Amino acid sequence: MEHGIRFRYLSTVCVVAVVALGGCRESEQGRRLDTGKGAYAGAPDQQLSAETRDALALRAEYQRF
Repeated sequence: MEHGIRFRYLSTVCVVAVVALGGCRESEQGRRLDTGKGAYAGAPDQQLSAETRDALALRAEYQRF
C-alpha cells in the first residue's frame, strides 16, 4: 500500500513540475507584463482607407434595428 501512495505522490510532483516549467519558455521571457491603465502597448494599428470605412459604415447600417 505504501508503494502506491509514494508512486502517486511522485507522479503528482512530476506533473506539477512539468506544468510549472512549461511557463518558462524562452519566447515569454522579457515580455512586458504590466501596462498602464488605458495604455495599449502593442504595435500601432494601420489606418483604414476611406473605402474600407465606408464599407464598414454601410455594414453597420444593415445591422441597425
